[in-house]
Order: sequence, then structure tokens, then C-alpha cells
Amino acid sequence: MNVFSFTGHLGRDAETRTTHSGKSVTTFRVAIDTGYGERKGTLWVECALWDKRGASLKKHLTQGLKIAASGELVERSWEDREGQKRTALTVNVHEIDFMTTARQAREPAQDEGVPF
Repeated sequence: MNVFSFTGHLGRDAETRTTHSGKSVTTFRVAIDTGYGERKGTLWVECALWDKRGASLKKHLTQGLKIAASGELVERSWEDREGQKRTALTVNVHEIDFMTTARQAREPAQDEGVPF
């Protein structure tokens, strides 16, 4: 079974394009926090939503939005303009949950004043 599940924040607004075969694909990148302390880092995950589903969700997939998603991890291969073979991993998203609204993603975090 090939299921990749993750949570993170969108790095920029989603973009929709049409493939050479005429299919619509909406793509976006999600920043996932990894590690902790001095080893804390960010992993960027390329995501794709296909056809009508992607087109209908595009307006909601804005920079800073926190999502939880899962889907199939696939490898893409292509040849770049210089003739070099390239590969990349992409998640074909099957399920997506919005953990914040677009408005919350744009607003700075509020300090609740609660001690730890």
C-alpha cells in the first residue's frame, strides 16, 4: 500500500495548468517541519490534485494555509531543456483537510498569554 500522510503549510498559492494530454492539474507545495531543537528543518512536498477536484479547491489553497493531506507518492520523470533526465517525487492527493482558514493563514498568531 502506498499512502503518504502529512500536515504542513502551503508555501504559495496553488496553480492550475493543463497537461499535454488535456488533463487539468492543480499543484502546490507544502512545508513540513522535521526534527527538533538544533536539528529542526523543513521538508518541501510537491502535491497535485487532478481534474475538477483540483480546479474547485484551487481558490482555497492559498499561501500559509495549514492542511492535513494524504495520497499516493509517485515518481515523475522528464527531460529538461538541456537534455538531462530529471526525476521528482509528487503526492497525488486523495484526501485533504483544511486545518486553518485562508483568513487565519494571513493573520499573525495571537499571543494567548498562557504560561507553559
